[in-house]
Amino acid sequence: MSTLPESTSVLIVGAGPIGLTMALALQKHGVQDIVIVDAQEERENYGWSSRASMIHAATLEALDTVGLAEPLTAIGVKGKGLVHHEWGTSFTAVDITSLASYTPFPYALLLPQSQTEEIFTKLVEEQGIKIHRPYRAAGLSVNRKLGGADVTFDNGEHIRADYVVGADGSHSVIREASGIAFRDPDELAAAGTGNTFVQQLCHADLVFSGADPLTSPDYLETNVTPTAILMSIPLPPSYQGPIPLAPNEFARRIAFNVPASEGVPPQNPNLEFLQDQVNRKGPASMSSDVAVNSTPTKVSRVIWSSRYKMRYAVAETFAKVVTDESGERGALVTLVGDAGHTHSPLGGQGMNLGVRDAMFLAPVLAEHILAVGEPLQKDRKKIEEWAASRRERALKTITMTKALSKATNSVMANSRIVRFVKFWAWRWLSAIPFIKRMTAWRFAGLGNR
Repeated sequence: MSTLPESTSVLIVGAGPIGLTMALALQKHGVQDIVIVDAQEERENYGWSSRASMIHAATLEALDTVGLAEPLTAIGVKGKGLVHHEWGTSFTAVDITSLASYTPFPYALLLPQSQTEEIFTKLVEEQGIKIHRPYRAAGLSVNRKLGGADVTFDNGEHIRADYVVGADGSHSVIREASGIAFRDPDELAAAGTGNTFVQQLCHADLVFSGADPLTSPDYLETNVTPTAILMSIPLPPSYQGPIPLAPNEFARRIAFNVPASEGVPPQNPNLEFLQDQVNRKGPASMSSDVAVNSTPTKVSRVIWSSRYKMRYAVAETFAKVVTDESGERGALVTLVGDAGHTHSPLGGQGMNLGVRDAMFLAPVLAEHILAVGEPLQKDRKKIEEWAASRRERALKTITMTKALSKATNSVMANSRIVRFVKFWAWRWLSAIPFIKRMTAWRFAGLGNR
């Protein structure tokens, strides 16, 4: 465990991709006095865990403004779109290449979050910014003598900061200690009530042996059955876990729903559970059962796996001045990423929205920090505008992912005839050039930067 300095200008709580992006972007805009803390021990190998796996065009555009896109695009798979399988046929449901005239990044970059973290961690260290581990935030209070905020940790240590950026996830201690409410914007007691098919999801990075079942190594693929949907995502060759891939092996991210009728899935699904799910919910070409696949593909090992239960919430505000009773002493607290918003992973928008939170906060926060005067006496109009703008985008994303979740649930709940009609209507509509571009535009996050 490294020793914390007594004070800093900016304290970033959380060294995931959002916190790391925040530090790098702030430094690019001229801020040098930055401290990052993270609750986790330093990992020996970032490639053995994953979570988010897609970086959209809108996010790459934002990162590119400070030179952070190129290190990622150099190793990620440039996904061209989404192929949908149902009723024994398939079609390209999302064609991101149709956006080539609108963005320099007409693809979804397929790169596990752990590799993004590894790249950004190295960049942070090269810039001389120290990541202090393990420091789990326990509280935040106003420093009545010097001003700013004292952030305390579960080991009893503390640090004073003029600005605190909460990038500490959906269970953010910084958000809670700052008195910022966090709730479902629709005020539902349980988000997704009645959504029995896609209320709980499982994600896993798997190594398969056998013939590669993907129609194309550059496309995401979904397979729909009457009660399930399974997505398969290609992963870059550099991501293979602690054991190198054999010549007949390949790595894929899979994500699938577990209907309520099947009970609660394991917290970390094992190989047997995942193989069974792939056989039942995936396309025949991914099955290990020779009865349905003459060239069986088997799950040979699990790199990482987890379950996810749907939750929707947004912070009451993304920026708050925390002060003492006099209002003269205190600090500016901002929230980015899951600390400010959480929603369904359908559509792969979570990390992307968080990275853009940080990228758009960095220039306005840097301007405020570098301006002459005491922190609480400076004009906060631009920061307040940023907070309102990012909250609006979070609400749009929550609305979109709820609609996507409900639509998926609705399709599975329909009769076979209704499902069949909806499938062919979707296939026909997706072939219309304007609708094709608009679908890709929304998928790429370009309408919700």
